[in-house]
Amino acid sequence: MNDPNLSSKGASVPARNLGSINSGRDPKGITAPPHTLFNTVDPDRSWSRKAAIFSIYLYIASLYVIAYSAEYGYISKILFIVMLGMTVLDVFANRINSVFDKPSILILAFLAWAAITSLWVVNDEGVSDLVYTLIQLVGLYFIIKLNIRSLFDVRRIINAIIVGTLIMCLYTVYYYGIPHIAHCIATGGRIGQEINQVNGMGLYCSIMITMMAYMILYEKKWYYLFAMPLAIFVQLGCGSRKGFAMVVVGVLIVAFFRAGNKKLLFLFGALGAVAIALYIIYTFADQNYFFYRILQTLALVDNDVTMTDKSITDRQLMVQLGIELFKKKPLQGYGPMQFEYYYNMYYGGFRPPHTTYIQMLVSFGAIGFGLYYSIYLYYIKYIVKVMRAHIRYAPLFLAIIAMMLANDLGANMLNHKYSYIFLALIGMYIFHARRLMANGLKDEIIMGAPKL
Repeated sequence: MNDPNLSSKGASVPARNLGSINSGRDPKGITAPPHTLFNTVDPDRSWSRKAAIFSIYLYIASLYVIAYSAEYGYISKILFIVMLGMTVLDVFANRINSVFDKPSILILAFLAWAAITSLWVVNDEGVSDLVYTLIQLVGLYFIIKLNIRSLFDVRRIINAIIVGTLIMCLYTVYYYGIPHIAHCIATGGRIGQEINQVNGMGLYCSIMITMMAYMILYEKKWYYLFAMPLAIFVQLGCGSRKGFAMVVVGVLIVAFFRAGNKKLLFLFGALGAVAIALYIIYTFADQNYFFYRILQTLALVDNDVTMTDKSITDRQLMVQLGIELFKKKPLQGYGPMQFEYYYNMYYGGFRPPHTTYIQMLVSFGAIGFGLYYSIYLYYIKYIVKVMRAHIRYAPLFLAIIAMMLANDLGANMLNHKYSYIFLALIGMYIFHARRLMANGLKDEIIMGAPKL
């Protein structure tokens, strides 16, 4: 566990060409203890760098309280253009070399295939709009990647996500008031539609709760305890079943890897907590609409329970239709927006399938599905290796990957901005963590060693 080259006070290490990890300019011979790669001041303090990072903070914050607004959504679009411009200026000013790795190739190949499939669509309504949106989202992916030039920048983006979500939560409490939110929680009402998409709010809160749980458990950032009740309060208020499930998935994974040698004991405790939660759900489902909706979701695996939740029954029809369509064109798919066309033909209503897996299989076939989800397989492969090297944030990103894959079961994330932000963030984390591993260094703070 103890690296002889490191001390608890963070002594320097022999020269191992860490400049490529610590800076976009890749100077030779710069050395630093591993913890400074996460905590030090940005080695590049140029005006272009500061402007690019500040524009990213503003854009991420806008996604929570402005992007969904019909009245103010244009501000988020302007901030995206500003972020693009500042990044381009910074790249040219500092002569930054882009990271063109395997995930980048896969996402470009997926984009190309999505465009190709538009050639054989039956109905062209909304097709060009979706392809154009995908081009923008892939552009967002590369903008984020170009701005993450060190492990320190990984920490920056995590902080930006937490701060942005906190702003959303504070504004939500201000907008609705504590009494109204508490009433919704008690009666099963839902808040949030006026600020953001309701299930989106649940997803954002679940990600922030998982991030704060990591900071508390691994890095002993106890001040996050003060923000945790606010996030949970808003999470319960928006009444998102997916958000509720994502919190369980994310926090359990983060806590599991922190349990160390007591993992078996932790699993028994987690199973006990799940049993208690199920008892509460079944007991109060008749009195509380939120618990009723969760019970209806559980009915999917219980043929003896009659489902009356229209949201569940509609999604069942979508999955059944999607499977039948996929069987007829399993390889190439039908093209963008074609599930919506066939759903409207059979059931009425131009609606997406509410599951990314079905959306991918029907629209882009097994080829597009494989290109897109190969990125996740690549990430899982290397996150496991990074965890074995005891490098900070690995358990958190494994939890986020699991949350994203689970969320795809019940949400359309193909054209969701946060899918591409996290794909870029996790990809660059792996890129820089692998460089740290190649230099034989560890970040032992996550294993309970003396704090560096």
